[in-house]
Amino acid sequence: MNFLSQNWEAIAAVLGTLITGVVSFFGGRKSKKISEQDQQASALQNMQAAYDTWTGQSNKQIDRLISEIDAMKQENRDQRIALTALQKDNSKLHIEISKLMTKNNELNMMVMKLQRENEKLKTTK
Repeated sequence: MNFLSQNWEAIAAVLGTLITGVVSFFGGRKSKKISEQDQQASALQNMQAAYDTWTGQSNKQIDRLISEIDAMKQENRDQRIALTALQKDNSKLHIEISKLMTKNNELNMMVMKLQRENEKLKTTK
């Protein structure tokens, strides 16, 4: 007992140091764990922000592509309508050309007939 009463200050200092060390150890672990959790949360927030940016950009590109496809579809429809109109006009022109060729052949035949008659008249004089 005498030892305790004589060295109580040293014992208290050693116990205080030990208790402080144990508290610091567990407090440091807890602080490190909280820091790791904060870093994980920050990393998740950064990943979410990057994902949001990526999806926003992707959605804009998809919308732009859909708009371009719709415009090309409309242009294709317009071109098909114009092509159909041109085909109808072309068909009408072919019919007219055919009629004109028939008329031209008839006129050529008439010219040849008139030339033969003219030759006959010239020779009979």
